[in-house]
Amino acid sequence: MKTGTLNSNLWCIIMPIFIFIVLFYLYTYGPGPVSSSNTQILKYDGVTTSLTSQDPAPQYHTKSETMKTPVNELVFDCPVDTEDGKEDNIALYGKPVYESMRKVLFISMPKCGTRSFVWIVDKIIASRHCGARVNVDYMLAGTSEYAIKTLGEKLRMAEDGTVIHGHYRYVSTDNLPENPVYLSMLRDPLSRFESHFYFMRHGDDDISKEQLILKLGKASALPNETLDDCVEHKRIECSSPQNIRQNPYITSFCGHAPQCNSDPDYALKQAKKNVDKFLVIGITEDYDLTMAVFEKLLPSTFKGARQAYTETKEESMAKSKTSHKKPPSPNTYSILRERLRYDYEFYNYVKDRFHRLAERMGVGRCQTVKHDD
Repeated sequence: MKTGTLNSNLWCIIMPIFIFIVLFYLYTYGPGPVSSSNTQILKYDGVTTSLTSQDPAPQYHTKSETMKTPVNELVFDCPVDTEDGKEDNIALYGKPVYESMRKVLFISMPKCGTRSFVWIVDKIIASRHCGARVNVDYMLAGTSEYAIKTLGEKLRMAEDGTVIHGHYRYVSTDNLPENPVYLSMLRDPLSRFESHFYFMRHGDDDISKEQLILKLGKASALPNETLDDCVEHKRIECSSPQNIRQNPYITSFCGHAPQCNSDPDYALKQAKKNVDKFLVIGITEDYDLTMAVFEKLLPSTFKGARQAYTETKEESMAKSKTSHKKPPSPNTYSILRERLRYDYEFYNYVKDRFHRLAERMGVGRCQTVKHDD
């Protein structure tokens, strides 16, 4: 009995000494604190990373076990128009919507980054387990009656938080149920025109050229022709002001009135007026900024949009990049730029207004850049 008591007492004495020796060894010979001289702090959206030259991989410190992709700083051109934007004060444009998830009508202009947007929406829906994405067939050339009927049916059938996207023209929400929110994105007109021209003849990793060539009209440029050839031979898509492929922005955002197709001055004026009916129209060249603004204005639907874009953009861009493009000659560029002048005026108006909104919201920072035009 005394022997057992003695052994128990010895164990109580030896165990703390053993633990002390182990801790002392780890403290003395272990990795120890990282020296500030060789430490680089990497900041992620919601994640702080400490990386040293000895580390084989970054050490992540976050509540979540999942590392987030780095998000770059948002920098954009300072607005050219320095006025306070009186039109923004009396319009829906730029007014945050904080209520429960609204149904969204997203007007997709061809070759303006729609497929990247689709990937983003799908990723957001998968993460929140509600809402849906609905595609609408091509309707840019359709009648107003057909557009109202089609969009109305889609809206009535859709659950809250649904994004209804497609190539269709602006339709007044007075003619639609459910009080949807309008969004869209625009790209530099000549860049969009060039991309669409070669896409229809060469496809990309997602859509084969064999499918697309069948859709070319009889008066269109031939499948093996370049933009220079198209202009030189006066093909309809490169020469006719009435062709829907030229100045599609003003016709699409003008709406379905007959003058939208026949009178470009009317179409431009009406398209600018209709911008007031949109929550915002983003810019493809400022994609990450656009997603950040979408998040701010409609958080119930687009929370996480910028992060989703960062995580999917490489794969999305690789799949949707046109397989072959030949830059136009300076002469062709000048001719097409002049023929796209109405879309350029609308694009610059939308871009300047978008940058003014981002600046006012404190999303990113602007910098003054000199442009050729």
